[in-house]
Amino acid sequence: MMKLLSSLAILCLTLLASISLTAQHLPIDYETLWRLARLRPHEPWWYDGGYRLLDHLLDSAKLDASGTKHLLPQILLGANFGLNPKLTLSIDGAINTLAHYNQLDGLWLGYECQLTYQPSTEAKLMIRSSNNYALSSEKFYTENHLLYYLGTGVDAMFLLSGGYTSRETSFLTPTEQMADRYPGLIGANSPLRHYHKPYLSWRAKIQFFSYMRFSIMGVYEQRNPYLYLPDLRKHQALLLETDLTFDLSGANSSHRYFYDHPIIRPSGYEGIEIGLRLRKAYGDRANTTKANPFSRYLMGELNLRSALSLSPTQWLDLSLTWGGFFSSGYMSDADRRYFPIMGFVGRRHFSSTWVTMPETFSSDSFWVTTGLNYSAANLLFGKRQGYTRFVDEALHLRTAHTRRGHYLEAGYSVGLGEFCRFGVFAGTDFVSDIPRLSASVSIPLLFLLSTWSERE
Repeated sequence: MMKLLSSLAILCLTLLASISLTAQHLPIDYETLWRLARLRPHEPWWYDGGYRLLDHLLDSAKLDASGTKHLLPQILLGANFGLNPKLTLSIDGAINTLAHYNQLDGLWLGYECQLTYQPSTEAKLMIRSSNNYALSSEKFYTENHLLYYLGTGVDAMFLLSGGYTSRETSFLTPTEQMADRYPGLIGANSPLRHYHKPYLSWRAKIQFFSYMRFSIMGVYEQRNPYLYLPDLRKHQALLLETDLTFDLSGANSSHRYFYDHPIIRPSGYEGIEIGLRLRKAYGDRANTTKANPFSRYLMGELNLRSALSLSPTQWLDLSLTWGGFFSSGYMSDADRRYFPIMGFVGRRHFSSTWVTMPETFSSDSFWVTTGLNYSAANLLFGKRQGYTRFVDEALHLRTAHTRRGHYLEAGYSVGLGEFCRFGVFAGTDFVSDIPRLSASVSIPLLFLLSTWSERE
């Protein structure tokens, strides 16, 4: 019940933010408008409810060209304060105070701030600090990161980061996450929060032409369990991961008149995309009895994604992933293959994220996942007049099969395209007689508004 009430509260905040845009002067500046528009799908996927609502508001209202930073978006989403031409202080907004949710800790209430030094358009140095309190476990989590971005454009980037955290140690930019460039979780990322860990990681990516992209990353983690239990052990991980993706149609690129670089659409748009991921954890086969061993394994994963435009207002996209561990020495629970999940509120897309799946569902041998999403602008609400004509709906179906178990999830969502969505989902592991039910709010719009991890 708490999840549902929280979801509805966040949905109300989002709708209030949208309603505020109907004033005579939109509470939005030109910079923010450009960030909202830069990833709009092109034909035949341009019929996105969120962007159509944005077009309507721009046509029917007067854009504030004064450059004034309006108060409501800053309160909800956070604000950047320029201390000097090269130094910026970024403060979290109200929505981001609901930092995280997991079954062990419950809801995290947190606050994050960041200091960015940008000596040139090609480089950024960022210090990010996050402090959170978990309501259920009554624990405080303090996380600090130092990140250095270097790149000459959106087609190439290098990232070096280090810090102390209980969450992710490998990072994607908001643009990559909004475009859903990489299926699944990258690096050693997982939903688990069993370890606090100093880490060091690096990542490089490059876009070859319009049909091939390559990413490589390395991660070191010193994993210290919060509780020393038989299956939770202090250990280390030294990982190298490569991702190579091909767009078999060669058509995932579109030049936008307001942008200097091609925009690569979400995976599978306008054709078939195939990707290969390899991850190697370096360790000694004989070190499993040591006090602080290294994880050791080799993992491979093959994924296939595609999308079909059935009509100007109907879309179908599908995905298939197969993977496994081909050799292993010492492996902890943090080394298993986990799947992207989202609690009652998050930024990820419903089309590629599980909502009811338990956080501990994973595989240490092989896995096969499937996903099917049907979207339409006129199932139910889209036929009505008024602002509901910008609403589109979607049906979601996905499965996961591992040696440890199977899981199926189905759901329905309604929202403003890829800006924000509300969904209800049901899932089963085929063991329990009672299905898992959940409601969730997805706000990918936050990726578009984010300036913290972008070099643009």
